[in-house]
Amino acid sequence: MASIIERTRGTVLGFISPEKEDKFIHSDELLALGLGNFKLRKKLMDKFGHHRFPAIIDPSAVVIGSVGYGTVVCPFGYVGVDAVVGYGCIINTSVTVDHDCEVGHYVNINPGVHIGGGTIINSSLYIGMGNNIIHEQTVEENMKSK
Repeated sequence: MASIIERTRGTVLGFISPEKEDKFIHSDELLALGLGNFKLRKKLMDKFGHHRFPAIIDPSAVVIGSVGYGTVVCPFGYVGVDAVVGYGCIINTSVTVDHDCEVGHYVNINPGVHIGGGTIINSSLYIGMGNNIIHEQTVEENMKSK
């Protein structure tokens, strides 16, 4: 996460841990989450306010559609035309979210996943590494790595 922020000419002021107190976080600072656990991401975004978590998009990623607050698009990620990715998601390395897809909130899509056009992925799910989801499907439960 820090390397993406730095490559986009951002500045990392420091790191916090969920186990430590948040007294060092000032009310005007933007925050970024590098957490794979979507339950913990949701808890922290709810606690601090979604508007404080900008989308973080690696310079090598292509985002034509839209991504929500707190979503991270890692290197070589792709979000296609009219695709909508909710807030608090991770679009990991070399993931493709094709045209007209709807990805819910707090979804963790692991490296190498390819999602065909028009697919709907419900909120708070984990899509394991290397899965291919054909077009116009609805994903309602976690998918293990291939």
